[in-house]
Amino acid sequence: MKLLILIIAYLAIMLSKAAFATEMRQYSEMDFNAEIYAGSLVALVFLAERCPACDQQTTSISQLKKIPQYKAMKLLSINFDSEKSIVRKFNVEKPGTIILMKGTTEVYRSSVAQTPNALESAVDNALK
Repeated sequence: MKLLILIIAYLAIMLSKAAFATEMRQYSEMDFNAEIYAGSLVALVFLAERCPACDQQTTSISQLKKIPQYKAMKLLSINFDSEKSIVRKFNVEKPGTIILMKGTTEVYRSSVAQTPNALESAVDNALK
């Protein structure tokens, strides 16, 4: 019985990550430029495998995307370990970093895992 519960919990986690992954696109310079010059709210999410902060940031962004004012936010993921030129371009020091761009302006940056409510509050303050 315990094994069945563990399997179900694992599948639920994997399905929720898969659903979120469809909202997040892999970073490309062309997509990024198109979105920022259109004035979109863009989240650059620097991820790495086995990164607890990355998991927390992903969960927080997923919750933020459920709020109507953030539904149009574009999500672009960057692999911290393999995309070193992009990591350097944005001066990112560790995985789990989120950078929010409103148009061509960086309005928020965090490399600290945050709860969904803390992230929402920080983003709202940054967008004022």
